[in-house]
Amino acid sequence: RVLLRAIAFAYGLKREEKARHTYCVIGGYPLLSSCTETMRALEWRGVYALTALEVLRDADGFSSEAMISLLHLLARAGMECQARKLMAFNMLVMRVAEDVLLPMYSCSAGDGDSGGDDAGGGNGGGGGDSRGDGGTFGTSCAGDRGG
Repeated sequence: RVLLRAIAFAYGLKREEKARHTYCVIGGYPLLSSCTETMRALEWRGVYALTALEVLRDADGFSSEAMISLLHLLARAGMECQARKLMAFNMLVMRVAEDVLLPMYSCSAGDGDSGGDDAGGGNGGGGGDSRGDGGTFGTSCAGDRGG
């Protein structure tokens, strides 16, 4: 059902069942069956891959185009070697890290960051990440840790 919901989200279908009955082909691969094959081949990682698809689908600002891209990777991997399947899994997990987790745990400018080794390279301020939650998950910035 997770794959059906992801396909429905990607293609703007009102009902999940239409995803099952719609013949979708991306890059020459049948979408649902190829993605299912990838999930089976991933073994224990398949559960995490399905969870990642759900998390991304529900994330604020995650587009249907981005979901189509991920589904394409999973579908292509379904017809290729195990290395391709693992690469698709890693890309999926990285999207969760970048689009969901990083904004949740990142510090915005002026939150007590001591300036130090900043990946932003000192771009002159900015208001932080608009997708963030204001630090409600018990996170703290480097300056708040006291050393």
